[in-house]
Amino acid sequence: MKHNYDKHHKVQVRTFKTGDSVLALLPLPDQPLQSKFYGPYKVLERAGDLNYIIATPDRRKKIRKVHINLLKRYQPRVTLPHDTVAPVTLISAQVNEKVQDDESSPFIGTKLANSLILADLSHKVMHLPPLQAGDITSLLQEFRNVCGDIPRLCPLLQHDVDVQGARPIRQTPYRLGPEKREFLQEEVKRLQKQGLIRPSLNPWSSPVVLVPKPGGTYRMCVDYRRVNAVTVPDSYPLPHMDDIIDDLGSARFISKLDLLQGYYQVPLTERAQPISAFATPTGLWEFVVLPFGMRNAPGTFQRLMNHLTAELTGVRVYLDDLVVWSDSWEDHIERLRKLFEVLQGACLTVNLSKSEFGHAHVTTLGHVVGQGQLAPVSAKVEAIIQYPRPTSKKEVMRFLGMAGYYRRFCCNFPQVSSPLTDLLSTKRTFQWTDDCQKAFQSLKVLLSSAPVLRTPNQNKPFYIHVEASDLGVGAVLLQKKNDEVLHPLCYYSQKFKSNKKSYATIEKEALGIVLATEKFGVFLSGSPHVITVYTDHNPLLFLEKVKFKNARVLRWVLALQPYNISVQHIRGKENTLADALSRV
Repeated sequence: MKHNYDKHHKVQVRTFKTGDSVLALLPLPDQPLQSKFYGPYKVLERAGDLNYIIATPDRRKKIRKVHINLLKRYQPRVTLPHDTVAPVTLISAQVNEKVQDDESSPFIGTKLANSLILADLSHKVMHLPPLQAGDITSLLQEFRNVCGDIPRLCPLLQHDVDVQGARPIRQTPYRLGPEKREFLQEEVKRLQKQGLIRPSLNPWSSPVVLVPKPGGTYRMCVDYRRVNAVTVPDSYPLPHMDDIIDDLGSARFISKLDLLQGYYQVPLTERAQPISAFATPTGLWEFVVLPFGMRNAPGTFQRLMNHLTAELTGVRVYLDDLVVWSDSWEDHIERLRKLFEVLQGACLTVNLSKSEFGHAHVTTLGHVVGQGQLAPVSAKVEAIIQYPRPTSKKEVMRFLGMAGYYRRFCCNFPQVSSPLTDLLSTKRTFQWTDDCQKAFQSLKVLLSSAPVLRTPNQNKPFYIHVEASDLGVGAVLLQKKNDEVLHPLCYYSQKFKSNKKSYATIEKEALGIVLATEKFGVFLSGSPHVITVYTDHNPLLFLEKVKFKNARVLRWVLALQPYNISVQHIRGKENTLADALSRV
């Protein structure tokens, strides 16, 4: 790795003087294997050609020697008056107006604006070799109008709200404390200056709620629950997140783009604008753009993004998150260029502060993907580990919903969580037992030690290990990689209901194969290779030859006909993986 880096590395002259303010890349206090930039710190002296002595008074080590590669110059933030924020004009479906760069505000709320990021892209491309970093820099400079500081409005569609002729819904504003009231007034002023809202004179009115954010500030949300109840639903589907994750897993280069206040880039129709009205303690306002919290908003935005990216190769989108992947750098730059051209034609704006370019691994949709690997986000797993013991059914439901997001990484999730799911029965009173505590801790262990799964390759054959026990069924989908070793792609396990526990052994084993093929069907459908199923129940080898008198098994055999399956026998002690999935 060092040889390849030195071969393409170009020496960049970068020096600091005594007294300069710098940011230093230092380990996290509680996670020594992860780092981030801290500071600003003062440079005390230069120690050689590549090292500097800096003062770190907030760290355990007050003075330290740091390599120049771990330092970057600190740029103090410049606060500009609110009058520099230019309003956003509503773009009609016929006119494609452009927002000039000189009308932008350097900051969007508390986040660094795109203009300042474009002025210094070093931190965005520091992980790339010089030639590849230059490609990304040139591309972003070429499409500067896609990286503006204020969201533009897309002229391709407008969001409409159909309330079926319902009478206007009027709700009084919620009471707010002095701090929240002051914040809401400033937020309303900002939205008005940017042209996203305007004073309203109509009978519709929904209250505003302020949701706390991690930084100590608030996010303004409108409580549209009563409006959503009378809104005709839009059934446009959102993409399946597992499909996106599986597509990205084998890529060598991945870029992730985020749209700047994505919903605010979609205008509302004249009929929908009065319905979006919201009440504050100081007045009544209505949106001219698509607000957060409205029913059908995700469907409208996903419809727009699917239309824009339908003809693009190597691009997947989930609402305002766009991911571009490829196996070669040349293809990656070409795909990014085509995507930027589409975004430029649609007058959409990218948020550079949340975008990443040319990475081997990226975090998207709650997973870390890339280079043929798939793993959960460590931060979210850590949050699950620190989750306190539930004290009510509602808290149990919340924990199971949070942990269930990563159930594909847990080999026997249903069996381990059985005592907790049993607590949710309406026939039982909530009583936390030793079994519940054991299941609670076991789920944390499973999530914290989740294996890294491989991504499927449709050009290679699939293998399934399946096993059924008196408690449930377990299966694992595997595939051979370049090392000719079977790697897991996905786990599956399910607890048997009471009526299925009385099935005969052959019925349970056959049901296990059927459930496994249904679970893995998204991978198996259309596979040109024979799907090998390993089971330790020898009678199942004759599924294709014997005329079963058992009607239930016969129906299951017919259900397996669409798949090119070859059932193979494996000794029970060699089927340990599937056997473990089917038992507690």
